[in-house]
Amino acid sequence: MKKRLLSFILVFVFHVLIAQEICESPNSSQKDVNTISKCSAEKSKAPENASGFISQKVRYLKKRNVEKTPKERKYTNNLNPLEHKELAATFEASLKNNIKHIAYEISKKENEEAISFTSIEKTPLFSSCQNTYEENEKDCFNRKMSDHLTEHFKYPQENSTLGGKGTILVSFTVNENGYVTNILTTGSENGVFLKKEIKRVISKLPRLIPGKHQGKNVSVNYTFPMDFNLD
Repeated sequence: MKKRLLSFILVFVFHVLIAQEICESPNSSQKDVNTISKCSAEKSKAPENASGFISQKVRYLKKRNVEKTPKERKYTNNLNPLEHKELAATFEASLKNNIKHIAYEISKKENEEAISFTSIEKTPLFSSCQNTYEENEKDCFNRKMSDHLTEHFKYPQENSTLGGKGTILVSFTVNENGYVTNILTTGSENGVFLKKEIKRVISKLPRLIPGKHQGKNVSVNYTFPMDFNLD
């Protein structure tokens, strides 16, 4: 009985050794991606080897974080919320000033290139003046301007207690597209509120038919005086 048991144990050990030799042979380390052996299948069931092969096949892109320079990091980290807000406000104010400056330069250039109302060959027109005889077009324009001022102008309440007389010189440009730009007012110091009102009224002018000079649409400068009496 003991001999049989010993023989059984030896046979069992022999089979175990053969199985380990097959799975751990040097050739088994050279994996073929197109074949799956019994040993590799058994190994794949173990948690520690579950991603051993697949992880080499997966590629992924990682979002690149743009890091601040040490100087930038030191500066921004030292700012408190109030300073951050002030910095943003300063940037916004600077941007607005740049926009105003650009607009001013464009306006200035446009005004310099504008032809005076008295020298233009074909004056800008209100749409209602289109069928007017050419020699009467300027008169029609002046009349429509007067009507527009009378209809829309309102003496500001702030001036009700102010006295005095004066003259305000008003000028604006009708550009080559018929839009009114470059509204300027100069004159009496006691007419500050009136200047503001005049600008408001002029800005309400409709789009006009642009003036022409030598057959081309051009910008035209129109100037007129406006007298006031606050007594």
